[in-house]
Amino acid sequence: MKASLTKRNIVLMLISDVTSTYGSTVFNLAMMWFIYSETGSAFGASVIAALSMIAMVVASPLAGVLVDRFDPVKLLRLALLSASILLGILFVSSLYVEGLTLVFIIYAVVFLLYLAYSITNPAENKVVPNIVSKDKVASLYGMKSSTSQLSSLAGNASSGFLITLFSLAGSILINSVAFLFSALALTFIRVLKPFDTEAVQEERPSMRTQMRQGVEAIKDHPVLKKIALLCIVINIASFGPLLVVLTSSQYGGDAKDFGFLNSAGLVGGVIAGIIIGYIQKKVRPSLLMAAGFIFSGALLAAMALIHTMTIAFILYGSAMFFVTTANIMLQTIMAVIVPENLRGRVNGILTSASVLLIPVSSLLMGWLTDLVGVSWVFLFCGLWITAIGCVTMLMKDTREIDLEESLENASVS
Repeated sequence: MKASLTKRNIVLMLISDVTSTYGSTVFNLAMMWFIYSETGSAFGASVIAALSMIAMVVASPLAGVLVDRFDPVKLLRLALLSASILLGILFVSSLYVEGLTLVFIIYAVVFLLYLAYSITNPAENKVVPNIVSKDKVASLYGMKSSTSQLSSLAGNASSGFLITLFSLAGSILINSVAFLFSALALTFIRVLKPFDTEAVQEERPSMRTQMRQGVEAIKDHPVLKKIALLCIVINIASFGPLLVVLTSSQYGGDAKDFGFLNSAGLVGGVIAGIIIGYIQKKVRPSLLMAAGFIFSGALLAAMALIHTMTIAFILYGSAMFFVTTANIMLQTIMAVIVPENLRGRVNGILTSASVLLIPVSSLLMGWLTDLVGVSWVFLFCGLWITAIGCVTMLMKDTREIDLEESLENASVS
């Protein structure tokens, strides 16, 4: 019975991820390309990343507390439904408004969208260990990564054609419908172990107190404290918005090439998600995480030195293989070393910490790109990620984490 429920929950979680990721991919690429086309500025495109991260910084700690207070599956479904409604409003606006006015409406909706979407990370991290057997936690993270990457791959590959065929409005509508379908899929998930929310509800401490408990849990845990610092500093290198500039100005590509470049990255991510379950049994998670950062940074730096689209596809695909490896290991480590009753708020605080500097760094990177050119800024981003990976390799207590032992301790508690 437990095995069949595990399989069913895995399928439903993957369906939810696939649909929401596909719609988001088409939407994000359309927004980035549209705003860069309208403003002609890397700074204008970077504003989207800045606004989304500001929303995450503001909302994630509160989202983590809510996840620890209430049913995380219901909260996750509510967040997806809210996102669907917001995109429906933007869809109607795009039919009647154009130019810079539409750009500013997009900025506003993106901010509100990420306020709602901030619930997803802490909610999913609380949900996953309770809907599958303990030996499937790392595997589900790997499968989620692979299917999400495949869905993004399909979104990237088709985005250029969809933008051309259905225009901006069509890409917005696709994402709105995808979020709605994703929320419906979560309705049929059944938990294997009840969520630890009763004690929190009986004691009814203030939300401020619960947030402080999450901060103290991180401060008192040597590994979590270092992970929080790592998440903050590595995102100084906000290279995402620069990809559209690199594709257009350095490689001479168009919207389709931009989509295919992202597709190449997703292929690398899919491969990493497929094989990570086998690799993590043989190599310590901290070593995989550090190696992922080191090699991905080096490959991204190499992209700043070439001018050929074909080579860029290969380099970016390889870089995203290592980025995905590092991210899966980071998620798995956090999922198994944090007590369940604190998992939501700890994840929310770490999410907020990880994006803390992205608004400033995204705008700064966009401004520097307009000033000195995209190649120099992209080179810095790659070298910075490599340096952070080297520092991670030297963290002794992080190196000594035993994933199997942590899973056993989590199941006993």
